[in-house]
Amino acid sequence: MSKDGGQRHPLEPKQVGKGVDAPRHRPLDPQTWLIGSNHPYSPFPGNALKWESWVWDDGTTYEGLAREGVPHGKGVMVFGNGVGAGFQRANRGERYEGEFAYGFAHGLGMHTTARGEIYRGEYLLGKRHGCGQTVDLSPYYKRVEKGLDSDDAWDQSIKEVEARTVHGLWRKDILAGKSGGSRSCPLPEVLGTVQEVDEILTKARMFQFKPDGDVTFMTFQDAQGKPITTFQDPLHYPHNTKFLAPGPLGQCHPIPDDPQLKAEMLKHARNYTRIHRMYNLPYQSEPGSDMAKAVETFRKRVAHTRQRARRARELERRRMRRAEQRAGTRGAAKPQDKDEEEEGPSSAPPAADAEEDDGDFDDDDLLASTAGVAEEDAASKPSQSGTGTRWGGLPPPTAFGSISLGMSRAAHGLSCMMEQVAIRAQRRRCLTRPTYR
Repeated sequence: MSKDGGQRHPLEPKQVGKGVDAPRHRPLDPQTWLIGSNHPYSPFPGNALKWESWVWDDGTTYEGLAREGVPHGKGVMVFGNGVGAGFQRANRGERYEGEFAYGFAHGLGMHTTARGEIYRGEYLLGKRHGCGQTVDLSPYYKRVEKGLDSDDAWDQSIKEVEARTVHGLWRKDILAGKSGGSRSCPLPEVLGTVQEVDEILTKARMFQFKPDGDVTFMTFQDAQGKPITTFQDPLHYPHNTKFLAPGPLGQCHPIPDDPQLKAEMLKHARNYTRIHRMYNLPYQSEPGSDMAKAVETFRKRVAHTRQRARRARELERRRMRRAEQRAGTRGAAKPQDKDEEEEGPSSAPPAADAEEDDGDFDDDDLLASTAGVAEEDAASKPSQSGTGTRWGGLPPPTAFGSISLGMSRAAHGLSCMMEQVAIRAQRRRCLTRPTYR
């Protein structure tokens, strides 16, 4: 809403002041209340993020995301004769890679100094603030400058570099304490922060070498000062490099017969294979491994679940068959013969039809249903002993059993009648929501 009470135009900036009352409007996410305003913490102030490539007058370069002409997001800044990103001092050639916020180094990033010192950790408005790690590579650089091979120089300086590595907590660009102290970041937390920084660096470096950016034109020039095309151009590849092109174009050109190039490509292929195997479980697990045991346990559980489902279907099928047989027996019921009435009381248990169905079905019902089916199958066949055909050679039910059976059938018929009356009865009127058409 605008100040005069009318509807606010979408392009008109929203007035939120300092934003102190944002939690009152949006308790769950106060920052969403600042959307559409020029507040510095607004998620979308002004225009959207853009991919920029700049070169300032002092030689400082920036490649990455920016908003309203200010570095914001992820990018790479290389310092020239001046400073930027909130750093107080920096020599020419030093670089910061990582996250930016409103032109400041803010979040996770890495700063590489001209002396060979590298800091990876958390930043707050251009200052090291939080958990981080510093690695001093000056011993390695000194040996390389003297002409020593890079691999030999690293083997000789690795112990010295590890001794100079510091893990700890920084407060406003000052080391507040090394890991292990009560008020410092523990070593696992620092190592986790460094791992997150490596992921941020991979994303930030993807914004480098924009083909039509200022940094590319300044960096890649020929002897006459004219810009030259780099490998980052997706449409043009210099001679003997078209095998790097993606898709069918790269497959049409052979790889140069260079042992060092082929060895490097094989190394990267093995690395990708190792990463793929690290995050993708094999289809056929090794016998005796934990994964094989877990798969076997899962298979047994699935088989048990399917067996229970088949058993439940079988129980339901037998229950329906017993209900149909009861209905057929009830419809075909006839008076008992006089000979059967003259017989005395029998010790035989009542028939399965005399049992009252409580609605539940378990293993006892299954046994009873199978027994009833067997008795009824036997009753449908002539008796081998010649004692009778209706009960399959068994004595008839007693008078008490007949009375109980009749009362049970009468109660069942009454309940069915009441159920039909309740179904056909007019429904009670109740309050419902109005239907708009």
